[in-house]
Amino acid sequence: MKIDTETKSALEILQGVLEEEGVQACLVGAIVPYLCLALPLNLTIRETADIDSVVQVQSWEQFERLKKRLVERGFSFGREPHRMRYREHAIIDLLPYGPSLIKNGHLILGESGKSMNV
Repeated sequence: MKIDTETKSALEILQGVLEEEGVQACLVGAIVPYLCLALPLNLTIRETADIDSVVQVQSWEQFERLKKRLVERGFSFGREPHRMRYREHAIIDLLPYGPSLIKNGHLILGESGKSMNV
């Protein structure tokens, strides 16, 4: 795995928008050990096609505003309600999290009805 310029730009834009919106977030999934361990030590680890980021939001409206801000900076919406694309190859899955979004330990993503166990 290697961080290409598109992915690096996507992460930088995401960080900027999150800071501007005052939204807390963290990266999760296969990208984390790569960024923390493999990249500095020049190791090879499991490939991943996307970057997963949990974003702490207070409402669905705030989550939608965050996605629109990313679109203004060059992202596009993906097929899934939480998926964002940047240019050709960078994919970021924004996983919203907040007390008002969780029902019985599940997050229901938009109109798709897709349920995620949290």
